[in-house]
Amino acid sequence: HSSETQMRALFEAMTDIVLVLDAQGNTVQIAPTNRQLVEQNTPTIINQTIEQFLQDRQAETFCSQIQQALKTQQTVNFEYSLIYNSTEIWFNAKISPIAADLVLWVARDVTESKRYEKALQNAHNQLERRVEERTAELLEANRCLKQEISDRQKATEALQRSESRYRSLIIATTQAVWTTNATGQTTEPLPTWQNLTGQTDEDVQGWGWLNAIHPDERERVRQQWNRTVSTKRIYQTEYRLRMVDGSYRDMAVRGVPIFAADRSIQEWVGTCTDITERKAATEQLQHQTLRSQLVSEITLKIRQSLQLEEILQTTVTEVQNLLQADRVLIFQIQPDGSGTVVQEAVLPGWAVILGQTILDPCLKKDYINKYTQGIITAIADLKQAQIERCHVEMLQQFGVKANLVVPILMKDNLWGLLIAHQCSSSRQWTSVEIELLLQLANQVSIALAQAELLQALQDSEAKFRQLAESIEEVFFIYLPDYSEILYISPAYEKIWGNSVQSLYQNPSSWMELIHPDDRDRVEIALQNQIEIGGFNEEYRIIRADGDLRWIYGRTFLVHNQVGEVDRIVGIAVDITARKQAEEAILEAKNKEILLQEIHHRVKNNLQIVSGLLYLQSRYVEDERMLSMFQESRDRVQSMALIHEKLYGSKMIDSLDFQDYIHSLTNHLCSSYDCTTKGVSLQLNIEPISLDIDLASPCGLIVNELVTNALKHAFPPGHFGEITVEFHSAKDNNFILDVRDNGVGMAEEIDISTQKSLGLRLVRSLAIKQLKGTVEVDKTVGTRFQIKFPKK
Repeated sequence: HSSETQMRALFEAMTDIVLVLDAQGNTVQIAPTNRQLVEQNTPTIINQTIEQFLQDRQAETFCSQIQQALKTQQTVNFEYSLIYNSTEIWFNAKISPIAADLVLWVARDVTESKRYEKALQNAHNQLERRVEERTAELLEANRCLKQEISDRQKATEALQRSESRYRSLIIATTQAVWTTNATGQTTEPLPTWQNLTGQTDEDVQGWGWLNAIHPDERERVRQQWNRTVSTKRIYQTEYRLRMVDGSYRDMAVRGVPIFAADRSIQEWVGTCTDITERKAATEQLQHQTLRSQLVSEITLKIRQSLQLEEILQTTVTEVQNLLQADRVLIFQIQPDGSGTVVQEAVLPGWAVILGQTILDPCLKKDYINKYTQGIITAIADLKQAQIERCHVEMLQQFGVKANLVVPILMKDNLWGLLIAHQCSSSRQWTSVEIELLLQLANQVSIALAQAELLQALQDSEAKFRQLAESIEEVFFIYLPDYSEILYISPAYEKIWGNSVQSLYQNPSSWMELIHPDDRDRVEIALQNQIEIGGFNEEYRIIRADGDLRWIYGRTFLVHNQVGEVDRIVGIAVDITARKQAEEAILEAKNKEILLQEIHHRVKNNLQIVSGLLYLQSRYVEDERMLSMFQESRDRVQSMALIHEKLYGSKMIDSLDFQDYIHSLTNHLCSSYDCTTKGVSLQLNIEPISLDIDLASPCGLIVNELVTNALKHAFPPGHFGEITVEFHSAKDNNFILDVRDNGVGMAEEIDISTQKSLGLRLVRSLAIKQLKGTVEVDKTVGTRFQIKFPKK
């Protein structure tokens, strides 16, 4: 019974597939070790052939191996793989004969050794779950077995078969198998353990097995084992085990407790698996990953800058830290074989050679061509090196005892050398260090090429900017969707009146100044430019200072290698002067036509009026009547003056009212001799243009009121001033104000009933023609205020 239990526990501690098969390949018994590897539950497989539960995959080969083992009565070893769930699993199988028609098939999954450490850990976790599951199944099977087997002889035979299988398993496996009592002490010999460690039966007893564990790990193993015993859990650890030859091997250890009916631990059964190679491979992979990470980090630092000096300084600093060399330098080679130390990282206490120009006669003679071809030189001990004496002497003057040199190539030409010096002692350079330095030299070559390309690009860009900034036209480069402006020339500030920086921040801000009447047309043209091949439009902009400019814009599409529009370049030209010239020419033509009509009207009207007044005045002798004729001629003059001003104006339908009033009042002052009378004239006229329908009645009103003031406000001996004001009010009205500080108008005079032609004319023009109002103030002198709408 004890052997049966030990055998079952041993199966539980293993990761192998153990099958008992007959000569025809039928499954007689299976150790429930790994359900996934056989794809079916254990009870299902019993009494099935290999073809049935492996679905004919490699079944023929497996059957031939079984026949060979039975025929030769020797263990047959071979490897095979199966695809489970789209994953290839490799096995190492041993088929050992245990009877004339029975074989023990032990198959071990060796895929784990080919996977990374993470996959291996997952496999261990799965194995732990499988052991727990199979332990429960084994206990249940033992219980059922005790109930079913009543015959003592059958039990004895079954036990003998189990012992035979147990011994076959020991032969077939490479694991060390061990057992201890409930407290973890060894009470019986451990053959496989002792074969590995060389311990005797006496050495291994009790806690003696701990002495075969590496001293640095012995206490940890003892404490971990004690915790496992107290918690009654599966034992799992790794440690270094001393072999019979005195060397140490890494072992993966697993043990499971054997429980009694009362759930107390009877004993422990476990295995030791040699994982030295696997662990070494894992550590090597970790070191390689770490080295690759270091190279990547250094490469990133080197490539973060495109400035030559910064690239070289970063290189020597990082390489010196990585290799822990006494000195790392970059030596730039000249065509004559000389070179200059352009960057250096050196530990304190050793000579600084940064900036030195060195001429090594051996370099040009023996090494330039070799370095150009990619040769690497690694000298472990300068005293033992088989190199030219002149080269040795050159290195000795810098205290070098060992060096490592890799070339830096650019476009297949030797640019320089990346050199590591060991000055404190000789040094054996490892292949890893050489490979690292070579990789970094290659990265420096790439970075140097990029820096050279950047410099060429910067030189080209500088020439482009110099050209673009010297022209008066705006030159620009946009992305196709106008979401970002890549370049805008300084002429933009002169033409648009906005800063270049504001356009970079808001690429569409230039469109905000487009004249509202032109904006829709320009936006449509911009949207269609990719389809029609560009933009070609004239439009107006209104600058922030109110200045209107005419712009001619044209764009060109730039395509990339696959034919897509990559960017848009264009120019914008200020054509305001040209437009003004065109408008002046057109205006001159229009004026020529209009002047003929104006000349005709003025000539006819003035000839008729002048003729009538002249004819009438011939029959008048009364001074009062003659004065009336004079007033009439003044009124005619005020209208004639309008036509005169209109003739001289650039606008054919409106009049500069400020200039008109100045001319009109000057004429009146001249006619009535203001200077002799001591009367001054003050004008405050807002610069406003009025169309002729408003200018004509306003001119007549000013003529009447100023004339009336000159005639009646200042009798002999009285001096003063006449003020004329005209401005635009906030309520969309114009206000015309004519006042004097003379003797004033009699209180009984009411302009609404006054029969005087002049006052009646003022009231009629203000109310009926201008649709306004007239207010008279007689407080100080006389003041007339006419208020009328702009339209």
